[in-house]
Amino acid sequence: MPGKSSPGVIQYYFGRTVTVGRFVCDSILNAPPQILPSAVSTVRARHNIGNRQMDTILSQDKCTSLGPRYAHQDVENNLPFLSDYDHVRVDETCIHCDKSMQVLHPFRESIKPIIHYGTIASGYQIMRHGQTRESCREALDILCFEMEAAGLMHGFPCLVIRGICDYADSHKDKSWQEYAAISTAASAKELLGIVVAHGLGDTQVSGIFWSSESCLQARDLFESYVKQMISYLEITKSQCAPQIKRRIKQYYGPKAQRPVVDDILDDIFFPLSESFSSATYVVDDLDECEPVEIHKVSRAFRKVSQAGIHRVFISGREILSVSNSVKDSVELPISSSDSLSDIRRFIDWRIDEKMAERPLTEKTEILEEVKRCLNEKADRM
Repeated sequence: MPGKSSPGVIQYYFGRTVTVGRFVCDSILNAPPQILPSAVSTVRARHNIGNRQMDTILSQDKCTSLGPRYAHQDVENNLPFLSDYDHVRVDETCIHCDKSMQVLHPFRESIKPIIHYGTIASGYQIMRHGQTRESCREALDILCFEMEAAGLMHGFPCLVIRGICDYADSHKDKSWQEYAAISTAASAKELLGIVVAHGLGDTQVSGIFWSSESCLQARDLFESYVKQMISYLEITKSQCAPQIKRRIKQYYGPKAQRPVVDDILDDIFFPLSESFSSATYVVDDLDECEPVEIHKVSRAFRKVSQAGIHRVFISGREILSVSNSVKDSVELPISSSDSLSDIRRFIDWRIDEKMAERPLTEKTEILEEVKRCLNEKADRM
């Protein structure tokens, strides 16, 4: 959860453990979109008055039937050790550890999961040292440690919800892992219900069409748009006009001949587009088409844009110019420096993503050298 001095997640892999128990953080990640912290505030307010939907979710049959490992594991199995007391035997339980070194929790009347709000430390190494954990907590007010959020937050705006199942020390075990996972899922479900209600669910992406052919065909593109629009109508339980249904059956029914692009546009695409109060059409790399295909696409979008309610986004290289074809269009040139900057961001994000899946190296200088070489060899995209 974002705070005054943190966006919610910090990356501790790029910090340096300079001595035992002392830690320096060098990397701060992106903050989540404001609508998500706002939704969290709503959840907190509801919980303060006893309205906890996550408890209802956890009590449902599909949760309680998962088995004993997904249930509360008893207070006796949840006692931490002093931060300076290390595990006695590697790869064994704490049966040989000194129980007098355990810290007793304050008494709680309820065993329902508690939600903590604050900063999460994300990195590519498991935190298994109590004193280093305490150093991070005191310096940066860390709630917990994990290994996946850092790679995600570089390129995907989000808010991280994490289940805490151990104390990030050498006594680490997995007995609470399933319970933490199901509690986190219930908390996330409650939050998402509020987010959708506040407007993130208003805009839907119907689908994405990708052509592996060397040249995109206008017919393929508009057939894809038709399929996406029909899918959207089905999802939203909206009606498709009878004449459009007849044309679809005529052109795509059993033994039907595949229609030419003009028939698709005039009989299906244009009438179908009028069913929508607004839509955004995206075409990437239109310059890869043959000139005749570019003309067909431009002509179609010129007609679509005349109503002034639909938006069209077309990308391509300098040789492509559709500003004269599409009404009130704006042409935005992207310079070489802009492209190189995008490439650098993509390389950073992709390497971070790979590191989150599987640590490639612990030496940051090697990662920086890999990034430098990739940037040097990258052609303009």
